[in-house]
Amino acid sequence: MGGFCRFQRHPVRIKGNAQSNNSEAIRELVLGGLGIALSPVWLFSEDLKAGRVTAILQDYTAESLPIHAVSPANRRQSARVKALVDYMSRALETAPELKAIK
Repeated sequence: MGGFCRFQRHPVRIKGNAQSNNSEAIRELVLGGLGIALSPVWLFSEDLKAGRVTAILQDYTAESLPIHAVSPANRRQSARVKALVDYMSRALETAPELKAIK
């Protein structure tokens, strides 16, 4: 099993015995001592606070993935949808679980 991750434009080959695209499965693998993971901070925020896991390679960041809100082009956006998108934008900008670990 293996693949590539990109850290600040540097491809890194990843090899190991376990691999998953499910965040909860990855969390369980890490908590079970079966390896390390490149995961969003929010997934491990409580575990980091409790000392169950330790952040490593903090000087390197993976390429970020954008989040988009989309709607049909031929439909006018309702006030409710606009309010939800505005709320989510503000919430995501200020969520402590989405900030880099310091």
